[in-house]
Amino acid sequence: DMPLRSLSIASHPEEEHLRFMMRTGDSSFKRSCQALVSGDLITVYGPDGELSLRDSRSGIVFLTAGIGLTPVLPMLRELERNGYNKPVRVISCHHDASGIVCKEFLQKLTLPDYRYLNVLTGEKGRITREFIKENVDYPLEYEFYVVGGTGFLKNMTGHLVALGVSREDILTDDFG
Repeated sequence: DMPLRSLSIASHPEEEHLRFMMRTGDSSFKRSCQALVSGDLITVYGPDGELSLRDSRSGIVFLTAGIGLTPVLPMLRELERNGYNKPVRVISCHHDASGIVCKEFLQKLTLPDYRYLNVLTGEKGRITREFIKENVDYPLEYEFYVVGGTGFLKNMTGHLVALGVSREDILTDDFG
């Protein structure tokens, strides 16, 4: 088992503590992380990813799967902090309600034109092209940030391109 992993940063740069999120599991890495106590020393490398907010003049849609919501959290804080006034949509899918992360934070955001949609794929099925059309008015007027596993990215990118969204307006972060 590898002694290190890439983890997404869940904290905003202005926060006092650096926070990461991951699903619990039985790998030796995850067991080691779960055993950490306050004061333990760890080594952090990075940041390593490239997903970040653009200087957007259009609306923004975040399409996330599972823990893929993690890198979106500091972006939402930044949009809120800067008084972003264009439409913001967060469409987050999880197999069931037990997998929902940061629901309270997402429900309390104070962006002026903001909507949070949680899709439970075990009950309602996967996000479809029709679902996107129903929940994102005029998709061509948005930038899409798609975060999740490889299959999710391919599926969502395919839906968006089929809706006419330019590939330049689809930013991805592959957790696969």
